Amino acid sequence: MDDIDIPCDETKDRSCRSGAAHSLPLPSAGGSACADQVAQPFGWLTRCFTHRRPMKTSLSPGLTFTRHHTVDEARCITFMGPDAMVYATPSMVSDVEYACYDAILPHLDPGESSVGTQVSIDHLRPAPLGARVRVDVRVERVDNRRVTFEFSVHDAVEEIGRGRHTRFVVDSAKTVDRIAAKRGALLKAGAIEALD
Repeated sequence: MDDIDIPCDETKDRSCRSGAAHSLPLPSAGGSACADQVAQPFGWLTRCFTHRRPMKTSLSPGLTFTRHHTVDEARCITFMGPDAMVYATPSMVSDVEYACYDAILPHLDPGESSVGTQVSIDHLRPAPLGARVRVDVRVERVDNRRVTFEFSVHDAVEEIGRGRHTRFVVDSAKTVDRIAAKRGALLKAGAIEALD
């Protein structure tokens, strides 16, 4: 299968600061390398998408944001039966991601958005169906367009989850184009369902 070229925002010739064009698969499978690839496998892909102007200074470490949710049926596990319906870990992750997304949103320029790239979570205690939960997020670090949050999730009794989440600020239109290109490659490979 042919390599898939991945455009970099740094230069018009689809190359990063090292001058090496990026392609998939990684160098070990025949792609060309740059310093970002060597430093962090796959991390080069996200970083080379973000060789752009830095974030606004209003988005800085210490910024906090809070969301409240009710643990409804859609947020619960069901595999242990109706008497054991509790806040599911994937639902907690989703609520954290959207809280972090909302925290970043006021600090973006038109045409920008953010995408999640990493979540580390400890799900500490159960929260049963109907419980009210609070999701607190705090910006821990801003590194160019990479924003790292620490978060904590509580019900009215105790802390039920905590961890870290990383998001990257991206150009929305370019991200849509990359997704379309990926979909086209998957369709060509017969590895995705065609949409009506």
